[in-house]
Amino acid sequence: MKLELVFEGGTCVFELEESFEVVKKLTEKIPFESRANTWGEEIYFSISIDVTTMENPRETVEVGDVGYWPPGKALCFFFGKTPISDDKIRPASTVNVIGRIVQGMENLKKIKDGDKITVKFASA
Repeated sequence: MKLELVFEGGTCVFELEESFEVVKKLTEKIPFESRANTWGEEIYFSISIDVTTMENPRETVEVGDVGYWPPGKALCFFFGKTPISDDKIRPASTVNVIGRIVQGMENLKKIKDGDKITVKFASA
């Protein structure tokens, strides 16, 4: 499933694997708004979905990964190193990798803490 983040200064298109429980629940909420948080070169924001099942858990991620972070009930976008990264990109704690950024990753650098984020279905 292709979705789009819309924010002041740009957009970012990402694909999520539809078989994951959190993605199924997220689909029911689209479109929705949230407020961005930044942590190094990671953007994350609350999606208010509580899923404890870790279907694809990762302690390290790749540039372009999209993850669900259960402790924060948040969607995370990784476009570089976090404050605890070494030679690998490390989230604050284990994330469930559920998708990939496919377009506009460079625009994520424009997002600041507190910016409004809209998540909607991507146009074809």
